[in-house]
Amino acid sequence: MGTEAAPPVGQMRNTGRARRSGLLIAGLALGSSLLVLTPLSLAGLRREAMAVRDGPPVRVELVADGMRFVPNEIRVPAGAVVTVDLVNQDPSGTPHDFQTFRQRRDVRVVAWPGERRTTVFTATDKPGRYPFICTLRGHSAAGMAGVLVVE
Repeated sequence: MGTEAAPPVGQMRNTGRARRSGLLIAGLALGSSLLVLTPLSLAGLRREAMAVRDGPPVRVELVADGMRFVPNEIRVPAGAVVTVDLVNQDPSGTPHDFQTFRQRRDVRVVAWPGERRTTVFTATDKPGRYPFICTLRGHSAAGMAGVLVVE
């Protein structure tokens, strides 16, 4: 049987030292990224909280009935904090969702038959007409679409 010779003692020490150095470098990289990324994340959350606090509040009830939204047009002031209560009254037992696009903070919320789901988003500061749809396959093409009018 062949036996392998043990590596020289000096080489074993170097392996342990290299491992500790690698762990030290990884720890320093993790620590420095936390020091940089955490304040940036907190600053972003603070900006969003301030934006939500500043806009005028608007509450809308949006009913999913068959393959349509009622109403299919929602009017809000620019920068408004919009609360949408999505109510699924579809008699066929189909779930529906509500998805915004190009707002300051887009949202998507799903409601199963008989459910009422609430979501909040901040409307864009730029006046215009912006779509909202049901993203479930084929629903928007069948008529489950609307427009958010930012004034």
